[in-house]
Amino acid sequence: MLALVIGKKHVEGTSQLAAGPAAEGPADSQGVMKSFSSVQPQKAALAKVEELLQSLLARVASVPAPEPIKKGKTRRKLGKRDTVIFAAILMELKGPRYCSFLQDHGIKPKWSDSGPATYPKSYQTGDPWRKKVQDEKTRAKLRMNGYASSELANALITYLPKEFDEIRPSLHSRNSPDASKTATP
Repeated sequence: MLALVIGKKHVEGTSQLAAGPAAEGPADSQGVMKSFSSVQPQKAALAKVEELLQSLLARVASVPAPEPIKKGKTRRKLGKRDTVIFAAILMELKGPRYCSFLQDHGIKPKWSDSGPATYPKSYQTGDPWRKKVQDEKTRAKLRMNGYASSELANALITYLPKEFDEIRPSLHSRNSPDASKTATP
């Protein structure tokens, strides 16, 4: 783009110089006329290019800098699915009890189209479906650590009000997401 702007302006400037009569200097001792026509257009062209660069720099300086790109992942608001899975994790449910808890709260596995339709059936069928349940739970634990206890509590009150009193002590216990890894009992 810079080349187009400079090229267009440069062509206009040099065509104006070429249209005028060539400047000739005084004769030297042998009567040969010195020609300034080769030096002056170069100086004029350089001055024009410098002027164009200055105007371009002024334009670029007036353009606001782009917003920096955030590198961290943005957390989404907790929905029912994540809240129920997080509640089961906080209640330390494992195996068939974990799967039954999810089914009792209307959570279906993401693979229900291609595999077992419920979590208990997935767990009872064995591999590879049991492994999928375990992997999903492990990933959910990592996601849960990204939320503050207050966010988890608000989601639990919204989606699981009956179980909230049972889960609440786990939110602020040694095993909660906000607990320090170096704390001593």
